[in-house]
Amino acid sequence: MAYDIEKPLSAAEYRDALWKGLGRTVLFVQRYGDADYREEIVRGCICDLRFDRQTMQDHSDQLFDIIVATGASDWYINHLTEVLPTLDSEQFDPWQAVAVLRRFAESGALKARAAVIEAFDRDAANGNVEYLDDLLLVEGAQGLVRAARSLPWQSIKEDDQWRVWGAVEQWSERDGHDAVRAQIRALLPAPTQLRPRFEYLEAKWLEVESRRDKRSWSNPVPTYDELVGLLDARVRRGRESVLTYLFLPMKNVSPETVERLGRDLLDESDPLRRLGLVKAFRHRPFPFGHEPLMPFLESADEDLRFVAMQALAKLRHPDIRQYALEGERTGLRPDLVAEMLKLNALPEDESVLLDFARRELDPKIYHSVTIGLLRLMESHSDIRSREICFQLYERGACSMCRTGIVDLLMKSGPLPEWISAELPYDSERHTRELMPA
Repeated sequence: MAYDIEKPLSAAEYRDALWKGLGRTVLFVQRYGDADYREEIVRGCICDLRFDRQTMQDHSDQLFDIIVATGASDWYINHLTEVLPTLDSEQFDPWQAVAVLRRFAESGALKARAAVIEAFDRDAANGNVEYLDDLLLVEGAQGLVRAARSLPWQSIKEDDQWRVWGAVEQWSERDGHDAVRAQIRALLPAPTQLRPRFEYLEAKWLEVESRRDKRSWSNPVPTYDELVGLLDARVRRGRESVLTYLFLPMKNVSPETVERLGRDLLDESDPLRRLGLVKAFRHRPFPFGHEPLMPFLESADEDLRFVAMQALAKLRHPDIRQYALEGERTGLRPDLVAEMLKLNALPEDESVLLDFARRELDPKIYHSVTIGLLRLMESHSDIRSREICFQLYERGACSMCRTGIVDLLMKSGPLPEWISAELPYDSERHTRELMPA
């Protein structure tokens, strides 16, 4: 699976590595220059290439490293500055270009700094605060003054308020929470028309502080009656409502509540309520063993079969392993097989698991397979196959999963040289931090 630094990547191979956020994107530019990869690098700077945009770290740090490695930083800064105003947000991701320019601005590039400020100014007139975080990271307190003067604060959409919080949080994380608050408070004796805006930003800083202290987060544990009420409300809305995020609070409820819900499932005859109750036991083990759930695997209701397999994955029993292995032979989705084997696999199942890791699958399915196999190997110290890890590392598109893969590899022995070489340039900060100093 190892790449060969002595053999240049093709443009297609480089594109794949850039999409995954692998550190070799920097190594091959260092070795061979960017002539064959420039188009892909530019594309990465104007398109969000992440597999999962909600959870994965954006690629701006890695793109900065790539461009520095090219030795042509000025060309990229000039090009991004030129194309940025023309990017259609329906086809491209202008924020990615701004984030890359911001990284250069933080390193002292004046043209990149000016481009970030101009990008903020263009959007500020419409109440768009998307680039406020970039502005604060580049300009600090002066950025606050600019934002206070430029943004029509009264017309900022309520849905965009989280961006203001996020911008203050990023600034505080980099420069220190006390230092940022001191800078905000120093601006409070401002002209009358600006003071409320700085007071608003100070309130956002206090919100950052409260969220930073994890102990201040208090999620009330729902009662049995509250969970049943939640289920009833979802049932009234229909099947799609029952299938979306129902019973996430199950993670924290009392054992007594889990048992009462389990008894409800044993007695339930309404199809939608039964579906919702089975789905609840994706998050807590069903208290009456696997046997009551097994008949659901033969249901004509595909959704019920799916959530039953997920509920069974929380339990240990040879019957569950047998069903998973038989399903593997008859075409059951490999991610579901891996999930059900998470607590039930035996060392002799390693060849089946390795086969899953080697398969060419839809990226979303492969991501689910990766999660299942990582959880399985974390639960079974006798199935920590390095070959499985190598396959997942090379084929998977999720940089967050790659952190777990590298961690497992390091627990089972030294990293191979080809991974150690690229790890410092991985797109995921947590993965880079695994590399010994």
